Amino acid sequence: MKLRFTIIILLVWTMLSCSPERKLAKRFVEVAPKPSLLVLMPAYVFKEDLKMKGLEEGDYDSTIKTIVLDKLNDSILLSKFKMTYLKQLQQYDVNIYDEATIDDFMKLDSNAWVVNLSQVELQEYETVFTDREEFFGVEYTTEVPLNGINSAFWFEFSQVNAPENRKPEIMFSANDLYDQFDGKFIFDIFSGQMNYQLLIDTVTVEDFYRQIDFSARLFAGYTFDYLMNSFITTHISDKEQSGNYFRYDPFRKKLFITVEDKFIPLDQ
Repeated sequence: MKLRFTIIILLVWTMLSCSPERKLAKRFVEVAPKPSLLVLMPAYVFKEDLKMKGLEEGDYDSTIKTIVLDKLNDSILLSKFKMTYLKQLQQYDVNIYDEATIDDFMKLDSNAWVVNLSQVELQEYETVFTDREEFFGVEYTTEVPLNGINSAFWFEFSQVNAPENRKPEIMFSANDLYDQFDGKFIFDIFSGQMNYQLLIDTVTVEDFYRQIDFSARLFAGYTFDYLMNSFITTHISDKEQSGNYFRYDPFRKKLFITVEDKFIPLDQ
């Protein structure tokens, strides 16, 4: 039985490794000329403090303060993102242009894309994490209040001299950063009460900038994957398409299929 299961796994792996889509992905990575990218950045960042959203108009609560949002500088944030994003894209050997080299980009007539980070939106909010632990068959729970920051990014991809039926596509991704905490239940044998000990490491501006750096590296990979999968769909018939989405790891030089680790396409 175990041998049969192993054979089935090997057959499935062989079929996937020899699929037309994987062959095209490999061709894009190893053989095909790499695309040229004109990367454009937004002028500012949208910010929203959701902690104040529940208050009536005109009300003000001096105890409600942003942890990060009011301390961020748009130009520093966008500069950090751009520097890391472009540096990471270089790992994929694509040709990169920006506002300073746009004249050279305009001379290209094929295999060129405009990648426009059209919008960045930050939202700071409060959330609650429920910590739980079981002691002697009894489950204890407590709610831990945390600060959270959501970072949302919209990328618009436009192919230069694309076929008339190919419109620009908007791709989306977001991530969240939370306070770190260390909490534990402690049973007091003298009072017979269960107590909860909590230490919170509140998120800082430096933490957030590290998150921006992580996002830039991740989205550079997503950008290359988007271009690779676009190459696949334009070089394969509808009948041969399986719907698989491929990711490429430039450090291990490996291709793999992903379901969620990618940009989210938005309908226009």
